[in-house]
Parts: sequence; structure tokens; C-alpha cells
Amino acid sequence: TELHIFDFDSTLFRSPMPNPSLWSPDVAGALIGDCGWFSEPRTLAPPYVPKHPGDEWFDQKVVRRVRQVREDKDVCSLVCLLTGRRLDLFGQRIREICLSLDPPLDFDMYFFREGFDSSNTKHHFPTTLDFKLAVLGQILNTFPSITRIEIFDDRARHLDIFSREFRALIDSGRLQSFESYHVIHDPTFDRSISPPELELELAESLLGRCNERIQSALEREILELMEAEKALQPMTVDDGGLNVASTSGGLAAPMGLRPSPSCPNVAELSKGQVRRVRRPSVSMFRDFVETCDEVRFTAVVLDPSEKLRLMEWFPPPKYWTPYGEQMTVSQGKARLSLIEGLGGVGAHVSLRVVAVGMLENKVIAIKVDPSVPPTVIRISENKVPHITMYVCPGARPRDSNQVIGWVPCSEDTPIVVKGTVKEIQVTAHAVNKSVVTLKHTRSNVPAAVSIGRLVTKHHPGLSGPGIGAAVQKVVEWMEKTFLDNVEGNRAMIEYFVSQLEVDGN
Repeated sequence: TELHIFDFDSTLFRSPMPNPSLWSPDVAGALIGDCGWFSEPRTLAPPYVPKHPGDEWFDQKVVRRVRQVREDKDVCSLVCLLTGRRLDLFGQRIREICLSLDPPLDFDMYFFREGFDSSNTKHHFPTTLDFKLAVLGQILNTFPSITRIEIFDDRARHLDIFSREFRALIDSGRLQSFESYHVIHDPTFDRSISPPELELELAESLLGRCNERIQSALEREILELMEAEKALQPMTVDDGGLNVASTSGGLAAPMGLRPSPSCPNVAELSKGQVRRVRRPSVSMFRDFVETCDEVRFTAVVLDPSEKLRLMEWFPPPKYWTPYGEQMTVSQGKARLSLIEGLGGVGAHVSLRVVAVGMLENKVIAIKVDPSVPPTVIRISENKVPHITMYVCPGARPRDSNQVIGWVPCSEDTPIVVKGTVKEIQVTAHAVNKSVVTLKHTRSNVPAAVSIGRLVTKHHPGLSGPGIGAAVQKVVEWMEKTFLDNVEGNRAMIEYFVSQLEVDGN
């Protein structure tokens, strides 16, 4: 028997994501993590997603593979959809989305996470990865005839861990073979919610609910601290008797394959009684999410018609994400001397394309010089003023700063494009000093995520002091948001690192 596993979000289905042009990386990370973007049913419902999404919402390669293994009568296959979304919130809607295809797309089994229930912790897992590992283990225990596994997912790190587990099962003789497929969607499909006003409305609701939850957690924790302080006072016996404080803890591993080391306390058997589980307070690692407008970068933004002209002159490689929208002047607000040389914000600027460059399997960019006024010596904080044209899947637009081999363009037919100097604003995180500040000790908690490794992974052009400066930015952000360096927060930390603007990028 063969087992075929398909993830839903960003694998089978192009689920909406926060628009990076609206939010700073930390706010986008907060929306996904703290504020529960993937726990909000509205993100898969109208008007954000059509009631019956068209084919363009699905990855057609994945759809074809599902249909192929379902229709193959020569092989006994178990075809499953495995998602970290909750059953009570998304079970019916995800089935509806799959069946809305023509012909309908169906699976032998659907697996969803259960909502947290402190009285029944058997099916509670701290992360999607822990949940998926447990489900895979249970499937293999239930169907001992399975000897081959095929799995599709968009998260490379999850696939690495699955592969490690499957190799161990092959070594033990439990499996014969497996295949893992890293799914990367067509980058030309816009996954942001349109129009932007809809996303802003949704985000405001999520942020408000998140802050209410944090406020409740703070109030609860204050009461617990007060009770704990009373319990630490010298005990005296009076007519009311003696008050005794107690705590609970313990570990319970999910069934099946080994869970990640981040699995927290879920239940404890003590003297024949199951003690009530209290989830970790969000106030232990979160601050209120206050937002403000922030200039993310200053740029010469090209007119839409100019972008089309550039794409005609420099055709895109297949599956590469098209950009060609701007020449970055600086990150944040530009220096006064630099912006005045361009004529100030709102000035119309002409740029002459002088060369084209490529970083293999990463980016294609065009080098530009000022066309007018000729007196301008410097037009960008970047060493080489350029326009990022195309980005390969898995790469970042900032990789264009690493291009060193520029091929000059013909001077016989000069290419000149026009744009406007603009300050691009996003919604960013504003640090808010809470009315009550709670102190938490992290010195005894070992760091589970190597920030330095993540920095070098997403910013390979940095070295020495540059890496140190980037790591410091990440550490400051984590302290500002009370985000602990634990395995369960790896995805949020890596997202922030990947979006980080650093010197030299």
C-alpha cells in the first residue's frame, strides 16, 4: 500500500497571506503568529476567497497528482489531506473548496487539528509539525501494509524532518521507500486580499482581538502573582486553617512518530487524579500590538507603462516573480542631501538603463544612471543603483545587491524610463509600554533557534560585523515583543529574519 499526503495551505491551495506592501515584517509576522491569521475562518471565506474558487486558486501540478493516484486502480493507495487548520473552524469549508473543482477533488481521509480543551489533552499538539508527525505515526500504526510514502508540502524544513523520520523507518525495515516534494507556487498569482481595504479591515479585527486576549492574560497573571506572593508569606494557623498553594506539570508525548522537543506540558497523573492544564500565558512572551505608519523605503517608483516596457525589453524567465517597479533610494526615509539631489519627494525622475546583471538562480536586475538632471552624482544608498526585474522562487529581491557581473547595454538605442520619487509607507509595530510590566527570566531557557544561521541563510551576502548587526536587530525585536527563543516560535523568527532589511541588502 502507498500513502500519499498533501498539505493544504500554499501546497494544494493558494491561501491568502498578509500583503507585504501593507505591513512591516514584524506586523506581518504578528498577524500570522500572535493574531492567528490561519485560525481565522474569514481568511478562507467570501469576500476574501470566492465561495467556489476557480482553478487559478489551486496548484494544478498538485491537483493533477491527487487525481492521478486516486484514479490509479493498479496500486492500492491511501490519499490524505493533512493540514494544521482546526476541524471545527475549517473542516467543512476546506472540503467545500476541494469539492468545488470540476470535477470535484476528494480525498480518502482528511486530517485537521482539534481545538484546545483543557479537560481532554489527548489530541492537543503545540505546533503543526508535532500534529503532522503524530498523524503520520498513527496512520502507519493503523495501516501496517503501507510500505511507500509520498508527501507534498510547501515548508522545506517540515519536509527535512519528515524525510529524516522516514529514513529511520526505512533503516528499521518498516518502510521500503519515500518521496518528498517541495511545492513552490507560481509567483505571478497575487495571494494578497483585494482590495487592500478588505485586508486592512480584517487585520484591524485580528489585532484588536489579539490585544484583548493579551489584556486578559495580563490580568489573570497579575492575580496569580498576587496569590503566589501571599503563599510565600510566613504561614500562620488561625481559625480559618492553613492555606496551601500547589503547582502542576508533567509531559505527555503525542502518539506515533517522535514529536519535536518543543512539546510542552499537557497533562500529569498524580495520585490517581488528572490535574487541570493551564496554557502558557501569552503575556509571558507578547506585548500589545500597537501599530503606526512607517516609511519602509524611499524609491523612484516607475510608471506602470514603464514597467511593461521593461518587461518587453527584458522578458521574464518561466516561474520567476516579476518586479521592475522601482529603484530603491534608501531603506526608510532618505537622507536630506540624497533626496534633495533627486528633486525631493514627488519629483519626476528619468533613469537610463546602462547594464543588465544576473545572480544565477536568484535574480535579474538592470543597472541605471540618472538621465536628468546630469548634476546628480548619487541617486541611491546602494553601491550600484538598480531595478530588480525578476526573482527566482526561493530567492529574495534584495539578492540583487549581490550582482557583480553587469553586461553593458547598447548605447545606440538608449533605454530611458520615468518614475516618481516616493516614500513607501507600511503599517509597523509601535512599542507600547504596558501599564504593568512583568519580568520573566530567560537565562535558564536554552536557545532553540540559531539566529546567526538564519541570518546567513537569508542574507548570504553578509559577513562578520554585518551578521552580528543583523542578529542584534533580531534579538532586539524578540525582546521588544517578548518572543522566546524556543522551537515553537521558529517559523515566526525565520519569517522576521527573511524580511529583515540590513546594511548591504
